[in-house]
Amino acid sequence: MKVNSIGEFALIDRIRAKVPSAGDRLLVGIGDDSAAIEPTAGCVTLAATDMLIEGVHFDLRWHDLVNLGRKSLNVNISDILVMGGVPLYALLSLAIPPSISVEALDELFTGFNEVCAEHGIILTGGDTSSSPHGLMISVALLGETGPSSIIRRSGASPGDAVFVTGTLGNSAAGLKLLQSGNRLPADSDHLFLTQRHLNPRPRRDAVTVLVAEALATSMIDISDGLSSELNHLARSSGVGMRVQANSLPSSPALKRFAESTGTSLSDLTLHGGEEYEVLFTTNPQKSAQARQLISQGKLDATEIGLVYDGSGVMLEQQDGSETALEPRGFEHFSV
Repeated sequence: MKVNSIGEFALIDRIRAKVPSAGDRLLVGIGDDSAAIEPTAGCVTLAATDMLIEGVHFDLRWHDLVNLGRKSLNVNISDILVMGGVPLYALLSLAIPPSISVEALDELFTGFNEVCAEHGIILTGGDTSSSPHGLMISVALLGETGPSSIIRRSGASPGDAVFVTGTLGNSAAGLKLLQSGNRLPADSDHLFLTQRHLNPRPRRDAVTVLVAEALATSMIDISDGLSSELNHLARSSGVGMRVQANSLPSSPALKRFAESTGTSLSDLTLHGGEEYEVLFTTNPQKSAQARQLISQGKLDATEIGLVYDGSGVMLEQQDGSETALEPRGFEHFSV
């Protein structure tokens, strides 16, 4: 059954039927001109939004709609988390090719609703439109945090240590596998790498520890590649950063992929995007605590560098030589 056979209002009713009932703080939900939400006393509201556009952010030849629904919300959750917040309410807008099937949209909402359930998020409304050029998904997400708990990009200071969660480059390698036409999971490495691209997870586990222990002086998620995000933090904070090349964390699967394909491991870890790992800095008093939590297995992160009084980002090789690390991650409107 195609979406153009049921029309906009029937589609909205179908969406609304899949949304669970909300708590007392959602005063008005789907069905009116806007949602009405009662804020938590003493908290500030955080707002984030992202678009996923067919042909730019995803390709339906290999991106299944369940994972696409998950990804559309997860990338916004990551933005709320790295500001020190808790995600609460979502608005979902879709531009839909009229020929797309209702069953396909059901799959999209299955993934979207799975993530809502995992994080306690309520879908409160949105918009639908026809699209002549492919599917577009736009999510706006509202969250909350205490005024003193907001973590900005601009908080890094000379002497801070630089850390990153997880391992890097997996999503970029997964995309290369998918683009090559090698889409069937022939082995566990293939499945691991492609799933890191198709179904990235926000690092709520790590951010929860960072917020609870007040460890981070600045923080950003890695959506456009480590090199780009390091430069974002350095520029926003008005500092320089020095990163050790041999400290960058990479998974065994990525190392095997790079070796077997002749792809530069350094390029993947430095410039691969859509990671949604977390890059953060800690002051000298908190850095020892961060290292202890890492050694105890309570924080999945690696120390990769140091903040200094200067500008830009320097990459230090094992022999002590340094080169400027320019942002080479994904950038819209670049030529």
